[in-house]
Amino acid sequence: MNLRRVVYSIFYSTAILALAACSKPAPEQSDPAPLETGGKILYVGPTMTDCVGVASMTCLMVKGAPEDDYQMFYDSIKGFDYVPGYEYKLRVEVTERENVPEDASKLVYALVEVAGKKKAGRALEDSTWELKDQTGVGIAFQDGKASGHAGVNRYFGSYALDGSALTVGRIGSTRMAGPQKAMDQEKQFLEKLAQVAEYKMVGKELRLIDGTGQVVLVFSPGKPLGLTSVTWKATGVNNGRGGVVSILAGTEIIAKFDASGTLSGSGGCNNYTGGYELEGERLRVGALGQTRKMCARPEGIMEQESNYFQALEHAAKYRIDGKMLELRSEKGSLLVKFVVKEP
Repeated sequence: MNLRRVVYSIFYSTAILALAACSKPAPEQSDPAPLETGGKILYVGPTMTDCVGVASMTCLMVKGAPEDDYQMFYDSIKGFDYVPGYEYKLRVEVTERENVPEDASKLVYALVEVAGKKKAGRALEDSTWELKDQTGVGIAFQDGKASGHAGVNRYFGSYALDGSALTVGRIGSTRMAGPQKAMDQEKQFLEKLAQVAEYKMVGKELRLIDGTGQVVLVFSPGKPLGLTSVTWKATGVNNGRGGVVSILAGTEIIAKFDASGTLSGSGGCNNYTGGYELEGERLRVGALGQTRKMCARPEGIMEQESNYFQALEHAAKYRIDGKMLELRSEKGSLLVKFVVKEP
């Protein structure tokens, strides 16, 4: 009897446990890990960044959703012609390689559709650009015309854009003479400019690249300057005979336009002060008061100063290009050329 009760008790307990197990909800299954292959949306940023793969390279900045942070993207996207200065929304197809080359990604990205494109950040044609590590040299691209200051002379030419491909046409320039070192640097700059075949925006830099893939020129964004925000140093003055000549070695001509309408500075020998008026890009300089010193050296300094004061008297227009200021006559003749005086 006791044995029968023990067996019955064991059977009953086992049945209860079995029923309890059947009544429990099944454990929740975690979502499967997202597949790496298939269709994807990628957001591509307006600039590239320096990165290191097998070697030093530049990478696109990519994210998977608008709220995400951009990440370096070491692969390429087949069929995507990236142009800096735009933010893209792309539909891409991602497939896996069967035979993965050494040091290559196992995934292949191919463009399906450019689903969105909008201007973002700084574009090639939106700014003036200053050559890194060389003061007073810059470039601007606008409406098919490239122009700027090469160090001694202004230059000008045409350019053509096709995606990120960039070519600069025949370059012309003014014909002023300067110190030999400056003239050599100017020649090298213009020669490199003629070799450009492509451009990239990497961080805040504009990089111009030749046909072999080598970076030949690197620029930083030019800071927009106002007439009154800096002190200007003349680099050339009209000699009164139709030509602008370089400033005599050992002399310095300074102009400071303050916000109250006062113009002051040095003509090279004498200090001067007077008033000026602005209306848009038009400029009129009033009568100037001057000190009355006579300077004997260097030879020609007094003639240079006289030419400068006459140029101010005839100024009717001004133009700022990067760190350069030009004063021109009513008919457009160049009268004085300045650069920012560095501290």
